[in-house]
Amino acid sequence: MRYGLAIFWLVPLAHHLPQARGLGDAVGMVVLVSVVTGLLALLIGLAGIIGDALTRWKPR
Repeated sequence: MRYGLAIFWLVPLAHHLPQARGLGDAVGMVVLVSVVTGLLALLIGLAGIIGDALTRWKPR
């Protein structure tokens, strides 16, 4: 799971970072992709919690 999110974070940066016009633009891209990746991770975790609640699954 961690590696999937890391790939999701690295691929857009590897594609768009060379097109940055300056340091501010590059930092903005890194922050934006990091926030989007963090939100995706939270949504995946929330979906797992909801799925566990719906199936009434409890860890042992």
